[in-house]
Amino acid sequence: MAAAVGRVTGDGAVLQLQLRLHNRGDRAVELTESTRCTVLRWTILDAHGNPVQTMPNRRCAQQLATHALPPAQTIARAYQIPVPADRGNYIVRFRFWGYPGEHAFEVR
Repeated sequence: MAAAVGRVTGDGAVLQLQLRLHNRGDRAVELTESTRCTVLRWTILDAHGNPVQTMPNRRCAQQLATHALPPAQTIARAYQIPVPADRGNYIVRFRFWGYPGEHAFEVR
């Protein structure tokens, strides 16, 4: 799992989250989530680890989301997440296709 965060500045800022999941195995991996709305789940934490913002619940068809990831292949997706208006240091903690990750960022 790799994550990259673009520069975040000003009020109404948006976090540009670039996620990549690479299959390093020699067999295809079947990625599965309960719905397409749960492929990415995230929470933004302040510098003290307190949650300040969580991904809103969305109405979503109750249909299984699946993706076959062949050996040596990568699935990459870009997401935009609105961030708190207060300047400071934050962490975005996420799950992408069930794989956890986190990335620190600063709002300037």
